[in-house]
Amino acid sequence: MTDSGLAAHRVRQTLRDFLSERVEAGDFVVLGVSGGADSLALASAAASIADELAVTFVPVIVDHQLQPGSAQTAETALRQCLGLGLTESRIFTVEVDSGSGDGLEAAARAARYTALRAVAAELGARAIAVAHTVGDQAETVLLRLARGSGSRAIAAMQPVAGDIWRPLLKLERSILRASLVHYGLVAHEDAHNEDPRFLRSRVRHELMPMLRDVLGHDIEASLAKTAELVGEDAEALDASAANIFKYSHIDGELDCTGFGPIPAAITRRVVRLWLLEKGASAAGLSRLHIESVHRLGVDPTVSGPVKVVGGIEVAVASGRLRVLN
Repeated sequence: MTDSGLAAHRVRQTLRDFLSERVEAGDFVVLGVSGGADSLALASAAASIADELAVTFVPVIVDHQLQPGSAQTAETALRQCLGLGLTESRIFTVEVDSGSGDGLEAAARAARYTALRAVAAELGARAIAVAHTVGDQAETVLLRLARGSGSRAIAAMQPVAGDIWRPLLKLERSILRASLVHYGLVAHEDAHNEDPRFLRSRVRHELMPMLRDVLGHDIEASLAKTAELVGEDAEALDASAANIFKYSHIDGELDCTGFGPIPAAITRRVVRLWLLEKGASAAGLSRLHIESVHRLGVDPTVSGPVKVVGGIEVAVASGRLRVLN
């Protein structure tokens, strides 16, 4: 078997092993496809096991309209997916709100997932599969470490995160690229992936090569393993916090009087759960917001109210946090 054939076999086997425990005959699974190497590798592997699993894979090519020729790029990706036998393939054109304040990358990502979820809802799909690799995971860990993020963030991307599946998260990007040769596919090279204006691009093309040179070529796998281990710890802390939240959440308020002997790593999570329950957005809720509200609840020398994301204002009385109307 050729090198490209071996690569294709590895991608196919990885996808099969991941899906066999999670899908049933007759399911729909939406695929996020950009026309780039990683997502085309995912689509080609999916096409090769669709009949075996009796699953309908639906590649959705999202045209963000951010680059000249984006419509043509989407059409090319569509033709390649159709050529693989993925007859339900489609293009979804979106408008990206680049003035949202979160930056162009974040706005494009939000628009993309909104589109993928719209198609998944239409089909009643089991999940949305995307083609993140071990390299993407390593980059995410570094970016979040640089921001001083907590363990939940450093855990980075999980193989299963709600309706989002990442079946190829432990594979190297080079393997996915090599598999395309086996299928005779040519990937689109996104200019944004090479643009130094974007932080992830600089991490990928400047920082990661330096780290490989200094720390060894397995640095990506090591960072990804760190994310996996931290994720396990975060899950345990989240479970403890969820149990405490059940009895400290009283009449819409959060009773903090029993927090004293409990590690702050857990009680901060309890505060986060309460803020989410009160309508704060997970994306906008920062560590600073959570810590400020937590201090309000546990430190009698701190006076409120405290403002958090979404216009929510929190006050404290008799050891209970409450949202002001």
